Amino acid sequence: MEFRPASQEDIESLLNMAARFYQFANLDRLGLRFKAFNTRNFLMMHIGNPAAISVVAEDEEGIAGMYLGVINPWLMAQGQLFLSEIIWYLDEKYRGQGHGQALYDEAVKMAQEQGADFIVMTAHAGLDQEAMKKFCEKRGFKPMESLFIKEI
Repeated sequence: MEFRPASQEDIESLLNMAARFYQFANLDRLGLRFKAFNTRNFLMMHIGNPAAISVVAEDEEGIAGMYLGVINPWLMAQGQLFLSEIIWYLDEKYRGQGHGQALYDEAVKMAQEQGADFIVMTAHAGLDQEAMKKFCEKRGFKPMESLFIKEI
């Protein structure tokens, strides 16, 4: 598995992967919708943007995983930058082999090169919360907040 920055040429593959993530995470149960046009525009806006980290995992079959995050200043101390994960997804057949860890590691390395001091990870309620908690605790993450959503 190779890891590299995502490029604009990857947009269609990443759009398909984002759709698989949406289904896998069962986000429609929250009232969240997947609109390909909006997702494509979001990807186009962030890939190559110096305030974003976009990494793909690729093998001989094509793109197998993606990480997309945005670097933001911390509200309380704007000299501190944090990488906020937007999507981190690896096709199911590659899970449990260390590729997800390697994808995460590459994203962190790129964020550090961009000056980020912290990384914020999320775990969607429809996914394996315990596995994500173990992943984060093993790597030194501390709980920060819980997110709740309601359609208005």
